[in-house]
Amino acid sequence: MPSHIGIIGNEKADRLTNDGTGREKVVIDVGLELQAAYSMADEYCAKKWQEKLSNSKASHYKSIEPNVRTSKTKNRRYKITTNRLKFGNSRLNAYLYRINRHPTGLCDKCEEPETIHHHHRVYFRQTWPIVSK
Repeated sequence: MPSHIGIIGNEKADRLTNDGTGREKVVIDVGLELQAAYSMADEYCAKKWQEKLSNSKASHYKSIEPNVRTSKTKNRRYKITTNRLKFGNSRLNAYLYRINRHPTGLCDKCEEPETIHHHHRVYFRQTWPIVSK
């Protein structure tokens, strides 16, 4: 186009345009689709999380679920319960004691610290009232 003559950058753009029109195929790397990028990020995070979980000495969640699973569930109750197990923040007495909501943090039945691990070990086969209604 004659109007581009002498303008820096436009002459280069014209040259590249002419080069491109002579090709049979347009070859452009558009990178990843958004969903593929999200999937790769999820896989990377799950891998790092699994490494951290595998190398941890004590984990409430690890005793119940040793392998990391990412969940696509929309069940909020399930997500809340799972996260409480992962982080040890449940409504059991040991946690309530940490946040000044229980006087001792001990189990009412056996006088041991009522942690998720304790609750799982002692009461799992009977009931599991980790999340109250």
